[in-house]
Amino acid sequence: MITTKLAGVSFENRQELLKKVSLSTKIKLIREKNNIHDKNAIGVLASVERFNKITGWTMTWVHIGYIPADLSMKLSPLADRGLISLEKVSILNLLTSGKKNSMMGVEIAIDVDAILLPIGEKFAKEEN
Repeated sequence: MITTKLAGVSFENRQELLKKVSLSTKIKLIREKNNIHDKNAIGVLASVERFNKITGWTMTWVHIGYIPADLSMKLSPLADRGLISLEKVSILNLLTSGKKNSMMGVEIAIDVDAILLPIGEKFAKEEN
């Protein structure tokens, strides 16, 4: 298992979206091969309730951040070749400094087979 904090949570409207996220929120990873900033990008989506004028309150997948670049550089080639699945993912912690108007963060766990990870490299906390 790999644990990591999400990157990019301060961009766009993500801080507002993170206010709707809890430890039980369903999340998923999505490979963004055509991302113009990072060809190895792995985005993180959360299922949150949002209001739509036409349909009312519905569950919607929203973009809340990215796997950090150093980790996605290792995971994306394995995922692209079908050697690992990025489907087993969950929220471990919601992070904040506790101060008023502080930025929110998210720590997630990705369940991957440890034998496929590069040996001797520490790009995230690893647990067996």
